[in-house]
Amino acid sequence: MKELSNWLLISGSGRNVGKTSLICAILNENLAIKPVAVKISSHLHDLPAYSEWIIREKEYSIIRENSISSKDSSKMLQAGADEVFYAQGADIHLTAIMETITGLTSNRPVVCESGGLRNLIVPGVYILVKGEDRLAKPGVKKLEAFADLVVSPDEAMNGNLQKKIFFKNNSWYIKS
Repeated sequence: MKELSNWLLISGSGRNVGKTSLICAILNENLAIKPVAVKISSHLHDLPAYSEWIIREKEYSIIRENSISSKDSSKMLQAGADEVFYAQGADIHLTAIMETITGLTSNRPVVCESGGLRNLIVPGVYILVKGEDRLAKPGVKKLEAFADLVVSPDEAMNGNLQKKIFFKNNSWYIKS
């Protein structure tokens, strides 16, 4: 696994558990360091024709988000990310996606939302937002074992967790 201490990775046990809300709060709290945001989806969605394409393949694609909409990647841009990249493709394409994105982000602070990425990288900090077990996606137990911090949806959306996350010496940390 590749170590990327300048990456803060957030995933969740399912949909609507507060991943994007937490990311937006962290971005807003860390505006001074000009973080880059990345959203990686394992599902293919139709993307607007006017998108700024980085890679446009049948199996996966990457765009630079530059529009205002209700999409999660746009919310990250509106929250203050210096740049936002949205990638989509099945997990088997994550290595290729990551090669491109790490080239675009270099050693800048990165805040990323991805479920499958923790199986490929060791980020500076990995946070799992975990909702009800009965609604959890397969593989959440494995991800929970990797997590530096497991939080509830309430903690992700309404807490002050973003004030405990900081970037120093090219790495993300959690204040104790």
